Amino acid sequence: MSLVFERIQTEGIAELSYLLGDDEEGTAAVFDPTPDVDKYIELAREKNVSITHVFETHIHADLISGARELCAQVDLAKIYVSHEAGAQYGFETEKLHDGDTFTFGDTLLTVRHTPGHTPEHISFEVAEKLQFDDVEEFTDYALRTAPPVPTYYPRMKKINAEGPKIIGHLPRVAALPAQAFKRAIEEKKGVLVDTRSMRAFGGGHIPGALNIGGSPSLSIWAGWLLDPQDAVLLVLENDNAVHDVVKLFVRTGYTKFAGYLVGGIETWESAGFPIEEIPQLSVHDLQRDGKDFQLLDVRGPGEWKHGHIPAAQHCFLPELRERSAGLDKTKPTAVYCASGYRASLAASILKQEGFEKIHNVPGSWQAWKKAGFPVER
Repeated sequence: MSLVFERIQTEGIAELSYLLGDDEEGTAAVFDPTPDVDKYIELAREKNVSITHVFETHIHADLISGARELCAQVDLAKIYVSHEAGAQYGFETEKLHDGDTFTFGDTLLTVRHTPGHTPEHISFEVAEKLQFDDVEEFTDYALRTAPPVPTYYPRMKKINAEGPKIIGHLPRVAALPAQAFKRAIEEKKGVLVDTRSMRAFGGGHIPGALNIGGSPSLSIWAGWLLDPQDAVLLVLENDNAVHDVVKLFVRTGYTKFAGYLVGGIETWESAGFPIEEIPQLSVHDLQRDGKDFQLLDVRGPGEWKHGHIPAAQHCFLPELRERSAGLDKTKPTAVYCASGYRASLAASILKQEGFEKIHNVPGSWQAWKKAGFPVER
């Protein structure tokens, strides 16, 4: 999960608005909205954040402000405006002055009085919340907390240095009915990847499938875990998703596809072919019954160091298959990450490795923290 930062340009009046927030915390601010506020609400929904703050940089002379309109349509938001240089308003506002600060996740927002455009004009300085005055201290921190380098980075550099192959159009993916798809699996025509959501995958999937959900993160985890020389067999949320999913694969160099399952998992089930499940374990059930589980945290090293569930073992997702030999395959195992996306992928890997009682934890670390359960560091 990460910083959300989007620029919204309004043509004609050449006005720029911004959406800034944090998708783990689920909060966001809109800066200088125009009156047609649906675009901000839709964008916030798309980014999984709630608009809690509306900031104005100055009293506008070239357009009607959308601040009051936006606040009227989102229940949690307040309007924050400059009260520098004696600025006055005829509606309810929260006062802003030079040096005021706000936080959105790990992002620190600082108000700066910048008169010139108008006497009350303010700007906003955006920075990471964690800052250092000492260069050596910062260098040491950066080196200690740098995330592992993805295994596909050297391959990307090599391809880009040589010149990527021009493909002209997205790769064609054959539509395979259930019987043909089953035959392709049996003949090992490709790696079986189920791109549905973790709950859909957990509720029923083809044995042996890897769950890499069809979000933008797919590009990253395909890069980490798949061989670009292997073709991919796809199970989709719906057939219309094939175009968008293929784009995600292409971004990190995957252009070989052996086909997708026409009609999705329902046609597989209707054909009478076998289905497996991965139970979903809530954080409340995990808190109550945690002692009965082998608990795995598959987040990155930096995430783990900032806090984890007590009694968990850390096993970074890209290393999981290799390290699974040192785990108990017969013991009930629960897997968590930040939100559940990587945990479901990890659970599918462990199923492939012969683990018998795997559970995914939806909401994962975010849900655990927000439920107020104990944290270990």
